[in-house]
Amino acid sequence: MYAKFGLVQDSTKVFEELECREIVSWNALISGYAQNGMCMESLRTFFSAITECKPNPYTFGSVLKAIASGEDISLKHGHRCHSHLFKVGLNTDPIVSNALLDMYAKRGSIFEFQKVFSEIPQKSQFAWT
Repeated sequence: MYAKFGLVQDSTKVFEELECREIVSWNALISGYAQNGMCMESLRTFFSAITECKPNPYTFGSVLKAIASGEDISLKHGHRCHSHLFKVGLNTDPIVSNALLDMYAKRGSIFEFQKVFSEIPQKSQFAWT
């Protein structure tokens, strides 16, 4: 909630005070950083999160958004996330597929974009646009 209003430091403080950090809490922090242009911090938080919890589609959606927007983030991190989502079995999830398409398109990686698009079993309206 704090991050949504640009109060990223407050959201970080609340997160750090949590006794039990579940993936929902991690997702809120990852997403908050991404929404506030703190893309590298979003990526770092993602890598911390996956050491403690199993990521879900929203985890990948948020970090892929950060990678898509972060000009200072190497596309190699996008490839790393892409391979990790295969490991956790989320490669066909519509949220994840759309986030991958968005990331590759924004980063100008047309070959990877086409590959992801061709692997989507049921293409959504978003995928087609």
